[in-house]
Amino acid sequence: MQCPQCHYQPLPENARYCPQCSQPVEVAARVKIDAQVGENYGQVIGVQTQVLNGDVYGGDIYQVQVYALSEAGRSGAAGRFLERNTPPYPYLQPFTARDRLRFCGRDGEVRQALSRLGASRLLVLYGPSGVGKTSLLAAGLIPQLADDGALAVHVSDYSQPLGDTLWKALSASKEQLNLPLRQGAPLPELLQSVQQAAKGTLVLVLDQFEALFHPDYPAELRLAQINSLVESLKAVPPEYLRLVLAVREDQLLRLSDLQEALPDLFRAFMELKPLTRAQARQAVLQPNDHVAQPLFFADGMVDELLLPELDALTRETPDSIYPPHLQIVCRWLYDQAQQRGLRMATPDLYLNEGRGAEGILVSHLDETLRTRLAERQKLAEQALAALAAHSGGDWAAAASLGLPADSAGELEHTLDLLVEAGLLLRMHPAGS
Repeated sequence: MQCPQCHYQPLPENARYCPQCSQPVEVAARVKIDAQVGENYGQVIGVQTQVLNGDVYGGDIYQVQVYALSEAGRSGAAGRFLERNTPPYPYLQPFTARDRLRFCGRDGEVRQALSRLGASRLLVLYGPSGVGKTSLLAAGLIPQLADDGALAVHVSDYSQPLGDTLWKALSASKEQLNLPLRQGAPLPELLQSVQQAAKGTLVLVLDQFEALFHPDYPAELRLAQINSLVESLKAVPPEYLRLVLAVREDQLLRLSDLQEALPDLFRAFMELKPLTRAQARQAVLQPNDHVAQPLFFADGMVDELLLPELDALTRETPDSIYPPHLQIVCRWLYDQAQQRGLRMATPDLYLNEGRGAEGILVSHLDETLRTRLAERQKLAEQALAALAAHSGGDWAAAASLGLPADSAGELEHTLDLLVEAGLLLRMHPAGS
């Protein structure tokens, strides 16, 4: 099917507006995506290699990373950017594109994200804190898109207009990526310049997009950011621009405010859930195939001890293992084995010295209280004690902890830090 106004095709299934000209359309329901789109990850057009003087793979300019591969880079080995001396587990740091071989257990979700991004020019990825959204994008989706020739830009900072942020990031890579860009150009103009010069698909990944809805975020800047995205979608043909918005699930409803401006916003969305036991098994074992100093496990230890205990940390959601818990426990085992000159993790090390998954997390908690929460350690200890004494099950509302009312704001911030550290999980009631 094609748009009756501008003749763009193929129109997304059940589209109410054309993604190219934004005019209303009437399209009969369809149940099958064009096979060519599905196989081509959304009509990804490779960036012209004459604008590339080498691979651009990461960097951190205002929390923005740029990825584009030269012709040689696109045909190179997947592990060419991996630092083999790194540990198999990155602790609590998100995986990056350089870690794509260490990022294991999410192959199905990567394929799903590629497919859905192929079916729509805008993909919304959502899930709870700590479920691994940033890692999925950085180490799963983006490397595959770069291999296919796309130019991918991963943004997690919204303190400046997106046009300024993108200009600085691309300009910082100008030795490898030769693009004539006008400083101060608004985002739509900037993206048009990228399209005309690169003649390939730009995938703009907007991570932690919920930052725009924080109470302290300037309302005027939020409106300007949203308007710049809307105008960009109008200015650049769909095959040359794809957007990914990643948000926490508790902020997903805030995106409904954008539905009028982006009518097809919720056509392609994807929920990221915790790891299943089968996925967690891959995340434990497979990274060791790609590092110089792997960690081996005693027979039966992973299936009979490690995975059941990690799963038991979230008793109300069986077969659900949160990546931060896995990374903390596995990194502790790795570090302890390295200190002892061991190549294998044993049940004795895990149970007697680490006291199992809960014991390792408690040790990490003690360290976190002394470091990351040093300025609010007393309040953190009070909150954790109140949570431990809570009789209403595994979940408790912050307001029910019985702490002084004047500490409510500090309490919320402290709980957020504990969630970020992977030591607490936050559940948001339906409809909140």
